[in-house]
Amino acid sequence: MNERANLALFRQEAIDSRKHKWFGRPQLLRPISATVATGCAVVAVAMIGIFVAFGEYTRRVRLTGTVQTSVGVVRLIAPQAGQIVETSVSEGQEVHKGDRLYVVSTDSTTSDGNTYAAIIGQLRLQRNELQQEMARRVELDKEHKDNLQEQAAALEREIAQVAAQISVTAAYAQTLKQFADRLEGVVEKGIVAQREFEVRRESYMGQRALLENLRRDTIQLRAKLQETRSKLRGFDREAASVIGGLKRQISALDQQTADMERNREILVTAPQDGTVTAVLVREGQTVGAGTPLLSILPASGHVEVHFLASSAAIGFIRQGSPVLLRYAPFPYQKFGQYPATIAEISRVALRAADGEGIAAGQIAGKQLPSGFYRVTAKPEQDTVLAYGEREPLQVGMDVEADVFLETRKLYEWILEPLYSLSGGIGGKPGSRARNESGAG
Repeated sequence: MNERANLALFRQEAIDSRKHKWFGRPQLLRPISATVATGCAVVAVAMIGIFVAFGEYTRRVRLTGTVQTSVGVVRLIAPQAGQIVETSVSEGQEVHKGDRLYVVSTDSTTSDGNTYAAIIGQLRLQRNELQQEMARRVELDKEHKDNLQEQAAALEREIAQVAAQISVTAAYAQTLKQFADRLEGVVEKGIVAQREFEVRRESYMGQRALLENLRRDTIQLRAKLQETRSKLRGFDREAASVIGGLKRQISALDQQTADMERNREILVTAPQDGTVTAVLVREGQTVGAGTPLLSILPASGHVEVHFLASSAAIGFIRQGSPVLLRYAPFPYQKFGQYPATIAEISRVALRAADGEGIAAGQIAGKQLPSGFYRVTAKPEQDTVLAYGEREPLQVGMDVEADVFLETRKLYEWILEPLYSLSGGIGGKPGSRARNESGAG
């Protein structure tokens, strides 16, 4: 019996299965949502794969900085302690080089009044006296010169008269001599008395003496005329020397007065053309030496944004790299971001001891490392569109920016650790050239 059972045509499991066939064949039921979810998952995986294979990512560096101008803002300070007695400018006013901005008074008051005012009054009084003395001197010099000219003319006339008298006397003496010579011959013959000859001889000798006196007078007159002419020739120089001395004294008094005026009131003028901004001091205020007065935004130049980048961020920043700017006064969530381009990069690290680096290193309340680099970006436009109007950028605005660096495939960024392990630096061979040429 057991052998027959073992020799049966069908297995026992098949026979048992046929017993329950009347229940029907079982069928696995799958819900429609599971199918849709599976399809979506497959599509999502495919899209992620395509995105990873063909998508790109640009590495960026975030910097903070301020809006500046290419020529720098002029900040005026008080040259000396004193009181502002006059203010000639207001916020936003256009000024030109040399325009009057402030008048700072440094005068002090004593029991006798204002010290500088009293000293200046005395100096001006001395100057007036010197001017009057110079005017009197000019009149006296003119009279003296006229007298010398009249003396010279009188001497010339007197010399001419003496010359004429000498001519007449010489002719008369010659006549007397001839007459005396004739009488001398007649006296020897006894025709004329000796006494008459002697009288004629004395007359002749008297005329000779008179002639010599006249010639001596002529020499003296010519000497006086020469002296007078010499005085006339040097008169103008001597008079000019005296007048020059008085003028030098007046000039010295003017210099002292100017110094006193400068010490009393200091005039602060505009060093260049521009727009007045940040007026810190008003009329009536007392200021110390070095106190900031105002700033002047130069009319020339263009708007720039200055950033300070650490050594870790400066490696891949290049001139021409694109930048997106976000101005602190204009939130980018509402007013958007504005494009710019890297225009200049300092090649030497700045230090906190470099002066402006200390203040610049604390942009937006963040203390930067001791060594940093200055990066200058040039915005494509110097205004911001706010509520339909163009608002100009103001110097000193805080700015946050993203500088776009290298661009690579997503899978290169994902697999970068493997590239590093295999000896690659920063991606697959050949990616560096593509990164530099496709930055931004």
